[in-house]
Amino acid sequence: NGDNAIINVAGTYTVTVNANTIVGSLQMSASSGTQTLSITSGTLTLNEASALNSRSVLNFNSGTLTGTGDITVGGILNWGSGTMSGSGRTIIASGASLNLNNTTHDLNRTVQNDGAATWTAGAFQMNGGSFINNGSFTVSSGSNLSCYGTGGVNAFSNAGTFVKQGAGTASFFTSTSAVTFSNNGAIDVQAGTLALNAGGTNSSAIAVAEGASLNMAGNYTHAVTSSVGGAGTFHITGGTHAFAAGAQVTAGQFNLTTGTANFAGNVSFNNFRLISGMLIGAGDVTVTG
Repeated sequence: NGDNAIINVAGTYTVTVNANTIVGSLQMSASSGTQTLSITSGTLTLNEASALNSRSVLNFNSGTLTGTGDITVGGILNWGSGTMSGSGRTIIASGASLNLNNTTHDLNRTVQNDGAATWTAGAFQMNGGSFINNGSFTVSSGSNLSCYGTGGVNAFSNAGTFVKQGAGTASFFTSTSAVTFSNNGAIDVQAGTLALNAGGTNSSAIAVAEGASLNMAGNYTHAVTSSVGGAGTFHITGGTHAFAAGAQVTAGQFNLTTGTANFAGNVSFNNFRLISGMLIGAGDVTVTG
C-alpha cells in the first residue's frame, strides 16, 4: 500500500506531485501557514484514509487521484482537470470548499460534498461516478456547462442546497450513459436554465425565479412532497413524469412540450401550454391564468 505521507511543517509552501506515487495515507496537519499540494501529472494513489486540514489547499490540475482510501478535504480543493477514480471517496468536509473550474473533470468515484462547492467552468464527465451534495452546490456561469456520462451508472444527488446562477444553461444529460439528478433538498434556479434531461426523482422544493427556466426530460418521479414553484418557467421536454397525489406545480408558466405528464391528484396551474405530448392521470387539472 506504500508508506504514509505526512505534511505537517508550519509555513506556506507547495508540494508537487508530477509522477506516479503510491502512499498508504496522506495527512496534511500543519498548525500554521498554508500548505498546498499540487497534482500536475501522473497518478496519486491513496489506499488508506487521508485527511487534509483546514489550512491545506489541494490543486488538482491534471493526472489521476485514485485508490481505496477516502480522502477528506478540510480546506480548499481546486479541481481544474483530471480524473478521480477508485473505490475511495473524496469528501469535502463541512466548512471546506470545492471549486470546479478550467477544463474537463472526470469523476469515476464518489464525491461527497458536506461543504460549499462551486462550478464555474469545464465539462463534468462521469463513468461510474456519483456526486452527493449535502452542503451547498452553486453553478455560476454565463456560458453553458454540461454534466454527462461516458459509461457506467452515474448520479447527482442533492440533499443540500443547489443554486443555479448566471445566464447560461447547466445541463445534466445522457451521452454514452446518463447522469440522473435526484433532489431531496432545495433547488433554487435564480437565472438562466437548469436542464435535468436524464431523469431522476424529486421529493422536495424547486424554486424557479422570474426569467429563469427549469427543463426536465427523461423519466422523472415527483413524490407527494415535490413542488415546482416561483415566477419562472417549467418545461417538460420529454420522458414520462409521474406526479404523486399532493405534488404541486405552481411555476409562473408550465409548458408540456413533449413527453407525458401523469398527475395522480388534483393540481392547479397558473399558466399552462400543451404544445405536444400527453397529459394524463386521475387528477383534475385546473388552469387559473
